[in-house]
Amino acid sequence: MKKWIAFLLGLFVGYHALAQNPITFLEIPVEGTKENMISQLEQKGFVYDADHDCLEGEFNGNKSTVYVVMNNDKIWRLCVADVPSFDKDAIKVRYNALFNQLLQSGKYNLYEGSTLSDDEDVAYEMTNNSKQYMATFVPADTTLQGALWYTIAEHYHHYFIMMFYENLDNLPE
Repeated sequence: MKKWIAFLLGLFVGYHALAQNPITFLEIPVEGTKENMISQLEQKGFVYDADHDCLEGEFNGNKSTVYVVMNNDKIWRLCVADVPSFDKDAIKVRYNALFNQLLQSGKYNLYEGSTLSDDEDVAYEMTNNSKQYMATFVPADTTLQGALWYTIAEHYHHYFIMMFYENLDNLPE
């Protein structure tokens, strides 16, 4: 009987530990200390910019800036922003390519969102209707806790993608 209880307790603890695995970015769990995350990203080739408190490097074929966002003393999310900007037509191509890449990767399941149509006027919709373009994916590996979502951001009529790798265990309250 004691062996059974120990086995069930071990199984429960093991399952609970698996269920707490956070989403990963470049195979790095989105958890731990900011200093540790910066160190691991530096090992992947990113360079820390202390003046702007971010890392710069290449991700998914683009120059990118990575911000480590904390909630108290825990990593809540990584924000990955494209450095090159796109015009209103090219951003649709970038958005749709990323959507299809994530959908076909086998690493993520679509939670919400869709591709943009060719006739979608991103500039008009964002400026005049405050429309937000966003797609959300969750890990296909159900032991990973988190979400990956991305959106189109605009700065002076230049558009870029911002991706967010979120550890849902560390959401702000």
